[in-house]
Amino acid sequence: MAPDPVNQPMIRHWAAAFEDQIRDQQIIAGTPKTVIPKIRRLLEETRPSIVGFWTSDGFVSNADATSCIRLLGQEVLPVVREMGKELGLWSPFEANAPVSIKEAKGPAPAAA
Repeated sequence: MAPDPVNQPMIRHWAAAFEDQIRDQQIIAGTPKTVIPKIRRLLEETRPSIVGFWTSDGFVSNADATSCIRLLGQEVLPVVREMGKELGLWSPFEANAPVSIKEAKGPAPAAA
């Protein structure tokens, strides 16, 4: 008998286990001392102009979430900003990158 998708919880086969995501660096987690080198590698290899940080997920106490945010803001992000400067990574605002084709300076895109 086929599973009933309405009455059965959705199983996400595409999501790797947490440990696998840590190993493959799809998730970077740890202390400032352990995450900073991993973030540097990410910046060097991908050269992003925008990076998102997720500070806590799941069942995390308020004290732990607050500590995570504090460590990120005081110890990790200042180092990441310096890495960005060192690597010549600009934010979209510093690069004056257009937010849309309509706002872009220069010739209009060719018509299809």
